[in-house]
Amino acid sequence: MRIEPPIRNAQSGAVLFVSLIMLLVLTVIGVTAMQTTTLEEKMAGNLRDQTLAFQAAEAALRAGESWLNTQTTQPVAQASCSSACDTTVYKLNAYDVLSSTLLWDTASVRSYTGTLQKVKTAPKYLIEYHSFIPDSLVVGQPTTGRVAYRLTSRGTGGSDAARAVLQATYFKI
Repeated sequence: MRIEPPIRNAQSGAVLFVSLIMLLVLTVIGVTAMQTTTLEEKMAGNLRDQTLAFQAAEAALRAGESWLNTQTTQPVAQASCSSACDTTVYKLNAYDVLSSTLLWDTASVRSYTGTLQKVKTAPKYLIEYHSFIPDSLVVGQPTTGRVAYRLTSRGTGGSDAARAVLQATYFKI
């Protein structure tokens, strides 16, 4: 009787190779999805910071308008401030308020005194006398009219890196 040797399997590991390739593809897809999610989280956080900065600057504008509204006499416009700057109204273009970052760190501008949550630095604002606009354009008529002021505010968000600068024109009757 003749005994035959066992038949060898003719498999050469193709299943292992294909499964490793599939695992590599799934890993690349997973890593890409995580990077995309991380980027979207950063974008959402930055948008939140910018929105907080805008709202803080808006609150400072409203505070300036409220202060102007409570004044019974017209404040005298000044070119600079030496002390008590929280009651100063500046002459128009006394400062380059949009490009000067150092201005916002001085005592020449007013700080918002209300409470804002999740804002790193209290917003600040500056009031400038703009012009007097008469009610009538006829010469010799009574000089009644409105006084225009320009308010500029700067707010920050959850970090000082997010900044918003707003300007508004306010008319006092």
